[in-house]
Amino acid sequence: MLSIDTLTRAEKLELAHTLWRELEQDPAPLDTTPWHGAALDEAQQALCYRNIRLRRRASDRSQ
Repeated sequence: MLSIDTLTRAEKLELAHTLWRELEQDPAPLDTTPWHGAALDEAQQALCYRNIRLRRRASDRSQ
């Protein structure tokens, strides 16, 4: 069996890309943990909040 410890950084990245391409070809959905969905929701809310604040600042400057 291949030991990841012996791979170079470039080889590890190539392996990760290969695994991801393989996973993308499988039509079955990937199960995720509940915390991952919560983290994505939190990040989306933070991004929306930041965009709103940035728009307000831009409109304040234009007045």
